[in-house]
Amino acid sequence: MVLWVIRRSACILLDQLNVSQWALFGDGTVRTPGVSSLSLIDPNIKWETTTITNIGVDLGVLDNTLSLVAEYYIKDTKDILLSYPIPSTVGKNAPTVNAGKVRNTGFEMELRYNNKFGDLSLNTSLIYGYNHNEVRGLIQEQDFLTSTTSYNIVRRSEIGHPINSIYGYVMEGIYQTEEEIANSPSWSKAEVGSIKFKDLNNDNKIDAEDRTYIADAMPHSTLGVNLSMQYKGFDFSMFWQENLAENFWAGVGGMYPVTDWRNVNTVWLDRWTPGSTNEMPKPKYGEGYLDVSTFHIKSADYFRLKNISLGYTFNLKM
Repeated sequence: MVLWVIRRSACILLDQLNVSQWALFGDGTVRTPGVSSLSLIDPNIKWETTTITNIGVDLGVLDNTLSLVAEYYIKDTKDILLSYPIPSTVGKNAPTVNAGKVRNTGFEMELRYNNKFGDLSLNTSLIYGYNHNEVRGLIQEQDFLTSTTSYNIVRRSEIGHPINSIYGYVMEGIYQTEEEIANSPSWSKAEVGSIKFKDLNNDNKIDAEDRTYIADAMPHSTLGVNLSMQYKGFDFSMFWQENLAENFWAGVGGMYPVTDWRNVNTVWLDRWTPGSTNEMPKPKYGEGYLDVSTFHIKSADYFRLKNISLGYTFNLKM
């Protein structure tokens, strides 16, 4: 089956105006309030187009006591909307353009068991889904596109990798002594108690070339378990949910340990002191750890009880 889907993304066709601007006229000594354009706009922008090809199976055995519904899909999206990098000398924000092709492949399945034992009815199901996201092509045959968002987060879309992945340094530990700094790859920000990055290209220095993919923006796997039972007038149900292989950026508390405008995040209770830890650096007042790295990435995996209920049905005769 092939399904064509056209999706529109709003608020990217129009420019935004900044009213907090000033202009100088005449001899240049008088400032006059003004309005300026914030972003470049691509006049040829169009909607993304998605093609879905799938194949499924639906079967039951033992008089449908045990059943399975499964589907494998390939979803290709072209004209993906991405921020297109421009030189800072342009003086405007980067435009959003139809910049790429992305493929999502995966499968979804639901295994169900339904049976009755006298007055007891039992219904269970296991639901599992897996998805793999991959960039398949970019505008002007580029290998990758990058954009920098709030808090210095670098998102990179590269052919063969998931779209908008977070790109940064790999934390290797904490500088414990001046001797360790002297024997480590050179890094202009190295100091005792601060974050130590891994020299990925083995050139004996830490720079932008040592960054790599450190987080995927999308979950890969989801799992759900549903159980319901009925016995005479009683009924019971619960639903468990699990999210696997997902990371998220949790950097605000880690970027700015101590400032004048926020309370200190509790993660700093385990901060570095000489020889105490190799995981949490020392806090620095008025300064932050602004180089995005695995230090700022946390696991978003969870397994939780999402819903539970117990009831009884009264048979009242009027």
